[in-house]
Amino acid sequence: MLLLKIHALSLGKSGVQVETVQRLIDFFNEGINPVIYEQGSLGASGDLAPLAHLALPLLGMGEVGYRGKIYNSAVILEKFGWKPLEMKSKEGLALLNGTQFMSAFGVHIIAMAERISLFADIASAISLEAYDGRPDPFFEIVHSIRPHKGQMDTARFFRKILEGSQLISRTKAHIQDPYSFRCIPQVHGASKDAINHGKISDTDRDQLGNR
Repeated sequence: MLLLKIHALSLGKSGVQVETVQRLIDFFNEGINPVIYEQGSLGASGDLAPLAHLALPLLGMGEVGYRGKIYNSAVILEKFGWKPLEMKSKEGLALLNGTQFMSAFGVHIIAMAERISLFADIASAISLEAYDGRPDPFFEIVHSIRPHKGQMDTARFFRKILEGSQLISRTKAHIQDPYSFRCIPQVHGASKDAINHGKISDTDRDQLGNR
């Protein structure tokens, strides 16, 4: 949130003092994180409540996290020899208007989703091996028929994880595995595509579409 707010104000399109932006930069560089509550914003006209908590420490109010502990912001300002800022005309509006909370939270959710997707692939590959499953549903030639990116990436990752496995490579007595194994690339792949869609901006998406 700090980084996104610094970027937004640094564009020079909001009426704020240079000192205000510099203090936000100082917070970011020193690892001073205003305490922001996860709930409380309507998200209709901006992240008003979360951004209010982001701005409070600039005034010596509210709380901040610093080196693993929570402090009253006045204590931290005194520690660094900073005086509370005095807001000028329309600065409060510039600090409270914006979507920095939902943007930062969105990045956090995408990062978590990517980790869960990775764990799901690894757990499923190990499960396939333990079941003495067949490698055929993960062959590249199978997925080249419908070359969805997430699907192909999943199959490729499975081949990499299971490369050299004696269980996977041995002759199988059964003709095919249960559907839950055979459809892993399609199911996990669709999730990967959804996550990637959330990561790519509209500009990048347009550029990819023109290629």
